[in-house]
Amino acid sequence: MLRKTVKRFNLPFVILMLLSMFVEVTRAQSITIADETIRAGLAAAAQRTRYQKPCDPKRRALAGAAIGFVMGMIVVRRAAEANDGTVGAKGTLGAGGYGAAIGAVVALKTCR
Repeated sequence: MLRKTVKRFNLPFVILMLLSMFVEVTRAQSITIADETIRAGLAAAAQRTRYQKPCDPKRRALAGAAIGFVMGMIVVRRAAEANDGTVGAKGTLGAGGYGAAIGAVVALKTCR
């Protein structure tokens, strides 16, 4: 299955590489003092207007658990199908619970 996926991406990758060879690279021009002043003013204004909300750990953990639960169930189902096997509801829910735990932990670790 992985080999088929890799083969599918070879052609677009080769096309992208060929197209990037023909793209003209522009040379850098010297920046005038006025241009630098404008850029500095825009950067300062962008930092003032940017507001970052504090992380809500409960909401982040619940969202991570929900995503992990669904992904755990999907991964177990696909693994069983790839190995010509079946998995019952108990195994699927168990994998979902394991995925939910991992998702919640990762979400809490990324909360700043």
